[in-house]
Amino acid sequence: MYFEEPFDKWHAWTDLLLMVNHETKQFVSKGQLLTLEPGQMVTSMAILAKRWHWSVNKVRRYFKLLDGMGMCKVDGTPNGTTITVVKWAFYQSDERTNGIGNGTTDGTSDGTTDGTLTRNKEYKEHKNTRAKRDSGQTMDEFFDDWMRTYHADELQNDSSGDD
Repeated sequence: MYFEEPFDKWHAWTDLLLMVNHETKQFVSKGQLLTLEPGQMVTSMAILAKRWHWSVNKVRRYFKLLDGMGMCKVDGTPNGTTITVVKWAFYQSDERTNGIGNGTTDGTSDGTTDGTLTRNKEYKEHKNTRAKRDSGQTMDEFFDDWMRTYHADELQNDSSGDD
């Protein structure tokens, strides 16, 4: 990446999704054979800080936020920092509605034979989100709204356990 300005949270998240492995890969590090699954990568906070034009502390705070949302896990290992996008397949899927697939386990859909209602709802949500983004909202505000929209279940579950 050749950006001169610091990334905002949205672009950092997008960059992260593009950097992680998209298939299972094996490599040798410090004499050990390591296997990374789709949605995982090995890097360091310093490398990400340089790439995103952030401080290392800002990168750590960002991953703490992602971890709290159930979106990402960070594990320090002797071979580097392993980052796992928890719901990587969810972010790669075209067939999703707030984390719920169009069909049910018995193969029926959501009221139509082709899932049209779900796709229309997704399109309207996407259009509304885009309109908010285009209304002068900063990308960090857009990212926060997006997290609230697509991760409402995690927020609710996290807050219900605090009482």
